[in-house]
Amino acid sequence: MIIDAHTHIGDMGKDDRVVTVADLLESMDDAHIDMSLILANDIIVPNDWHGVTADDVLTQRAENERIKVIGNISISRDIKAQLMQLQSHIETGAIVGIKMYPGYENFDSTDKRLMPVYEFCQKLHVPVILHTGFLLQGSSGIQEQAHPNSIGKIATLFPEITIVMAHFGNPWTIEAAKIIAQHQNVYADLSGFFTEYDEHISLDEKADFQQKMKEFVHITGNLKKCLFGTDWPLYSQKEYLAAMQELPMNDEERELVFSKNAIKVFGLEKE
Repeated sequence: MIIDAHTHIGDMGKDDRVVTVADLLESMDDAHIDMSLILANDIIVPNDWHGVTADDVLTQRAENERIKVIGNISISRDIKAQLMQLQSHIETGAIVGIKMYPGYENFDSTDKRLMPVYEFCQKLHVPVILHTGFLLQGSSGIQEQAHPNSIGKIATLFPEITIVMAHFGNPWTIEAAKIIAQHQNVYADLSGFFTEYDEHISLDEKADFQQKMKEFVHITGNLKKCLFGTDWPLYSQKEYLAAMQELPMNDEERELVFSKNAIKVFGLEKE
């Protein structure tokens, strides 16, 4: 089984083409991917971003079991109201996690305004996905706010929350690896590494990816706390999967990276 733990829909296609769940399912069929998680991105940023809400995704999903949904919290809106809106979906299993976007919005992961979110997620056993690393080209966000170091503080304050570092902290992969090695409750998805919207992943970029992951493993010891993710539609799922499959992994790591970690982190065994 292969699960892509990081995808999007909406106006994220090349040249701002609006992509849909139907487009994603077509891509999954082409890449032989069994399930994808779609991350809502309804956030407030200065550059007129048009995000997609969790409700938008749920409507398009139409209960297709190959698609799972991650809600999001925007720090620029009423936090309590957003949590109340998400709670019923979380309790029914329609939403399996919450994503936040430090860097894109003006905050980092330790912002005091977010403490109710972490308390909510700890109480309901909801995993939290936090953007780390590079911001999308053309973004007006603050890069330093997406550094993975602050995640270690959250992992210490809320040890019962499972935290996923989106994009494994790239370019700060060494720092991300140290946090993952230290904190049992922190994982990383390996999405969003290559050049956005390129039709093919170059041999040079694959070599760079393999070198970064070698350095990562030098600290963590293995890839057992990583999840396969692409950040589709910024990348071809088929190309990204092929690049991931070229990483040196034993059978146990492959099962964890490509499916078992996502099943555990997002509670997909309940489905």
